[in-house]
This record gives sequence, C-alpha cells and structure tokens, in this order.
Amino acid sequence: MSETSAQSHNSNPWLRPLLWFLGITALTIAVGYLPISWEGWRVATCMPSHCFCEHLRNGTVRQPANTYSNLGFVLVGLLIISMIRRDNHTRSSGGTVSSNLINNTPTYTLVYGWAVVFVGLFSMFYHASMTFIGQWFDVMAMYLLATFILLYALARAHQWSGTRFVILYLISNSVLGWILATAPSIRRYVFGVVLVAGLVAEIYARVRQHPEIQTKYILWSAFSLILAFTIWILDLKGILCSSHSLIQGHAFWHLLCAVSSGLMYLYYRSEKAPLQPR
Repeated sequence: MSETSAQSHNSNPWLRPLLWFLGITALTIAVGYLPISWEGWRVATCMPSHCFCEHLRNGTVRQPANTYSNLGFVLVGLLIISMIRRDNHTRSSGGTVSSNLINNTPTYTLVYGWAVVFVGLFSMFYHASMTFIGQWFDVMAMYLLATFILLYALARAHQWSGTRFVILYLISNSVLGWILATAPSIRRYVFGVVLVAGLVAEIYARVRQHPEIQTKYILWSAFSLILAFTIWILDLKGILCSSHSLIQGHAFWHLLCAVSSGLMYLYYRSEKAPLQPR
C-alpha cells in the first residue's frame, strides 16, 4: 500500500468496520439459505408457544425479523472497536482525546466492543434456531454486557489494570455461564441482579471520584433501554403482535438495545480526568 493510500485509509476509520459489517451481513444471509435442520436439537425453554410474537417458520431461520435485526448490535460493536484506530490517528495527527480509563487502555474498548458484537451474533443464532444452546448463547451475551458495566465501574473507582479487569471479567462470566446452564429458569432474574449491581457500582464510581462526564449519554441510553423493554413486554404478551409480519416488536427491542449500548460507550468516552478520590 502506498503512503498516500495508507494515509487516506487511516483518515477514514469507519471504512474497515463498515466493510466488516457488510461482509458479516452477506455471510449471515447466505447461511440462511443453507438447508440446516434444527430437529433433534434441544428446544429453547420458551417453546412451543412463548417464543415472542413472530411466527416460527420452517427452515434455517425460524424468526427472520428477530434474527436479522441483531445486525444492529454487530454494526455498533464494530464501530466501537474502530474507535481505537480513530483515537490513534487523532493522537498521531496532533489531536487530543479525552483522558480516561477506556480511552487510555484499549483493552476496555476491545472487551466492550466485542461483547456488543457477540450479543448480535449469539442472538441471531438463538432466533434462527430457537434451540436451548442458542438460548444459552443469547443470554450469555447479555451477561457479557451487564458484567462489563459492573466491573468497569469498579475499575474506574479503583484504577484497575486492564489485566485484572479481564481476569475478573472471565471468572464472573464463567460462573454466570454455569448458572445459566444448570438453572436456566432464573436467567432473567440473574441478569436483572447483575445489571442493577452495575448501576449501583456506577453511582459509587461517580460519588467516589466526581468525574466530569456527559450524563446525557447515560440518560439517553437508559431511555432507549426502557423504551425497548416496554416494546419487549408488549411483544411477549401478544399485545403488540402481528405474527407473520416482518415488523416485529422484539426486532425493535434489538435495535433500541443496540443504540443503548452505543450511547453507553459514548458516556464512558466522555469522561475527563477525575478528581482525586475522597
């Protein structure tokens, strides 16, 4: 690659994630045309009649709208990961990037970005197959995000190293994965507990360090999540339901949650050097 083309590529940090997104989209659509049968697989615990509004079709992709709407997570996650390259380019060009844990330590951005990508990929597998193993991966990906919120708040409050964070992150999710496999009926309660703990830890980090941070992002993230959860309930209860339509409430849940995860990352990025802990 010539120096001019390399500079052009570096000045457009969105090009690579968009190309990856188009590739993943094409691949998932192609896989949907393969003659894959889910017969003989252990079915999801919501089967046969409580797996959201969308009608269960025969074939590889049993819920198309609920499956492909997860590409929103993939796009957001890839854009988050690309921020590392963007920040490096900004610094090399003499620009400045807000000094905080997630901007200064790429490990955190990588973990968060890939967690968002995995939410999309794992949920696609779940809604395509409606199998128990698909359900495990789907919920496990939600745990990946919830534990990040919890542990990153603690990492900011106590200035953990990236290595310590990753070790605790892997241990926490291994335990949650085991609970999910052995007691799947309590999966939503466990997720709620971890998420609430994460929000409490975030408040603790704010009180401890009093950082200058853009609160508007977390408020918009919470609003998107509340709206998504409302639509999720209406879809699950059959109140907002047209089972054979490609416009599905649960698909909007996916898209709004993807937006919420992106806004949460912008919230983390907006933090400026905190005051000394009290």
